[in-house]
Amino acid sequence: MLTIRLDSDTTDLLDDYARRSKTTKSEIAREAIRVYLRAQLDRPDLDDEEVDSKLLAKAKESRFERFQLAWDERAEHYRDATEVADWVDRGVLFSRSGAATGDRVLTGINEVIGFTAELDDAKQVYVIVRHRAAIKPVGADRFHYYVFPFKEWKHNMRPHSFS
Repeated sequence: MLTIRLDSDTTDLLDDYARRSKTTKSEIAREAIRVYLRAQLDRPDLDDEEVDSKLLAKAKESRFERFQLAWDERAEHYRDATEVADWVDRGVLFSRSGAATGDRVLTGINEVIGFTAELDDAKQVYVIVRHRAAIKPVGADRFHYYVFPFKEWKHNMRPHSFS
């Protein structure tokens, strides 16, 4: 058995992720420790007598930096995905913002229906959107969705105000 004291921010993130993923906090902690240990131990055996201790320290530091970068990316993706999930839960509708740029900007009212991640090498969260047309779509158009990179969506769209 292992007991870990976490700061309140980490505890909140863990509680939220456990609730959304329907996974126990213990399972999440076990997997995180497994991933960390694999990252630390995934190296050829180095003979301390043959390798300068500075080189060994640098190798360990490099592994930790790679692990930390991957962990930070995961945390950013999680924050983005959580924000999208919140929009879906609250039924937030969006329209074009005044700062919108580029060719891929939807007009009118748009409903965020979900997200997906890592469709390409950019490893980012994408927002899945359904356009709320004035005339109800028929046929195959009923199933037409748009996919936008999260950061592009945040820049080009804003919550719609009915006032």
